[in-house]
Amino acid sequence: MTGGNFLHFLRKLGINQTPYQLTKFSLDAALGMEYLTSQNCIHQYLAAKNCFVDDNYKTLKISDFFDSFIVNLFNECCWNPYCKLIPTKWTAPEALGYCKFTSASDVWSYGVLLFEIFSCGSSPYPGMSNAQAREAVEQEHRMEPPEGTPNEVYDEVMWPCWYHEPEDRLTFSEIVTTLTAITSKMSINS
Repeated sequence: MTGGNFLHFLRKLGINQTPYQLTKFSLDAALGMEYLTSQNCIHQYLAAKNCFVDDNYKTLKISDFFDSFIVNLFNECCWNPYCKLIPTKWTAPEALGYCKFTSASDVWSYGVLLFEIFSCGSSPYPGMSNAQAREAVEQEHRMEPPEGTPNEVYDEVMWPCWYHEPEDRLTFSEIVTTLTAITSKMSINS
């Protein structure tokens, strides 16, 4: 993936990408996570900085499983809201509060990744510290869609990733199905 780190790509070239291409990157990430889930693998730190793009900037791949290993080593830190080891703004409430990392908590992180994608690499929960973001999530505050986010992506994918109850969230298979339909529709309309 010689195109490099996806977060750097978004911050440098994201503004030049069409909504279709950003949605396609979202689908690539969902396909990668669907595969990992099928292999009973939980990433635990899905974020733009842990993805890479190819040299043509057309394909995204999931990476950086070492961060997952680090989180596993320090699970006791989940009880400390100020712990620097847990990526607070990307972590589901049940993982922050009870160290319960599952495919559903990866789905939550995927929703945050979508925010990064459509905001061209902005930090989630803009203007909030980790502690403020955690408190906002606990009070069921959810981020608004970045400007230019297709309504279908926000309404049908991003928002449902952030349902409070893990069992109510979409699965990666459902996300893939939904984004495949959205990208097909976008492709026809462009």
